[in-house]
Amino acid sequence: MQIPYTYEILPNGLRVIHHQDVFSKQSAVSLLYQAGSRYDPHQRTGMAHLFEHLMYTGTRRFSSYDKILQLAGGDGNAFTNQDIAYYYALFPAVNLSSYLELEGDRMTNLRLSQRGLDTQRKVVIEEWKETCLDEPFGDVLHVLCEAIYEDHPYRWPVIGYDDQDIRRINRDDVAYFYQQYYQPGQTILAIAGPQSWTETRESVLHYFGSLAGYPVGSSALTPYNYTKGFQEIIKPVDVSQTVIFIAFMMPGRRDTDYAGLDFWSQWMSQNISSPLYQDLIKKRQWLLDIDVYLTGGMEHGQFMIEAHLLPDSSVDKVLKRIWWHLEQVKNGRFKPGGIQAVKHKRENAFEFQGIHLARKLSLLSESTWLGYPEAYLDYHRQFMGCSISELLAIANKYFVPEQCVTLIYEGK
Repeated sequence: MQIPYTYEILPNGLRVIHHQDVFSKQSAVSLLYQAGSRYDPHQRTGMAHLFEHLMYTGTRRFSSYDKILQLAGGDGNAFTNQDIAYYYALFPAVNLSSYLELEGDRMTNLRLSQRGLDTQRKVVIEEWKETCLDEPFGDVLHVLCEAIYEDHPYRWPVIGYDDQDIRRINRDDVAYFYQQYYQPGQTILAIAGPQSWTETRESVLHYFGSLAGYPVGSSALTPYNYTKGFQEIIKPVDVSQTVIFIAFMMPGRRDTDYAGLDFWSQWMSQNISSPLYQDLIKKRQWLLDIDVYLTGGMEHGQFMIEAHLLPDSSVDKVLKRIWWHLEQVKNGRFKPGGIQAVKHKRENAFEFQGIHLARKLSLLSESTWLGYPEAYLDYHRQFMGCSISELLAIANKYFVPEQCVTLIYEGK
C-alpha cells in the first residue's frame, strides 16, 4: 500500500501534503503542530494540553469552532502528546475551502481572553484530578517519568506535573506559546479528498500563504542515556488489586531499533497466542490481564509490560515468571510460527489503512513530521523485514535489568 501525494513547503515554513482520492465524497484535514508537552515552560507544565482546549474557544471571526464544523456536516477531534498537538476533521468535500478558512483563521486570530483561559483551566484541573488523583493508578506516568528522567522535558506527563503548575499559567504565557508554536513554521497541514492538488493549493495559498511564519530548525533533544540502573518502586494503593508496570528504556521513533521493539511488543500482546497470556492467565491463573506496549516519543520511550494480578497472586512469582519469559525470548526459545503470525497481522492492518481516508492522512502527516512523507512505507518494510537474528539482538540489548524500572502498585 503506497499513498500518492504532493508535497510543498510554503515560504512561511508551512509544510503542506496532499492526497487525492477521487472516489471519496469526503475531505479530511489535519494540522500537526510541533507543540507537545516537551515545550511546556518551566513551572508551567500542562501548557501544551491546556492550549489544545483553548484552540476551541473561538476567534474574532468565528465564535464557535465546533458549532461551525457540525453545521457543515463535519466531525473532528484533537490530541496532544510529548512532541506534538494534532487536530483533525472529516467533512463533506464540498466544504473544504470553508474549513481551510476556519483553520487558517484560528492559526492567527485565536481569542485568548482571560475568561476563556479561566474556564478552560478549571476544566483541565478537574481532568488532572480525575485522571491523576481519583484513579488508583493514575499517577503511573508521574512516578515512572520521575524515576527515568532527571533533567529532561519528557520528565512530566502531558497533562501536567501538578495542578499548581496549571494554575500558574497566565495570559502572557499562552500568548507567547501561541505565537511561538502555533505558526506555519511549526506546522504540517495535511489534506485528503477528491479535489485536485491545483484546486486545493489555491485555497491553501489563499488562507495560509500570507500568514506570518518562519521555518524552524531541528527540534531534536540532546541524547539521553538512562544511567540509574535497576529500580523497583512499591506504592500501596487503597484498592484490592495489585498492578505491576515494568518499563524498559528504549530509543525514539526514528531509531533503527524501534521497529524491532515494536515487533516484540506485538508478539507479546497477541492475546491467546502470546506465551505470556497462555502461561500467566490461562495456565497458572495468576493474572486478570497482561498488556505489552510502547510509549514511543520522537526522542525516547519505554517498552512497557503491564500486569494486573488476581487476588492472592504472588508479586514475586509473577515478576520471576515474566523475567523467565524474557530470558526465553533473548535465548531464542520460542516458536518461529509466532513471528510469522505477527507479520501477517501487521500486513493486514497496513493494507486496511489504505482504504480509510483519515488514516491515510494521519500516516502522511506523521511521516512528514518524522522526516519525509514516505517514512511510513519504509518503516513497514523494516518491520516486515525483521529477521530472527535481528530480533534476538534487540531483545538482548534492551530487556536487561540495568535499563528497567519496575513499579508495583500494591493492593490492600
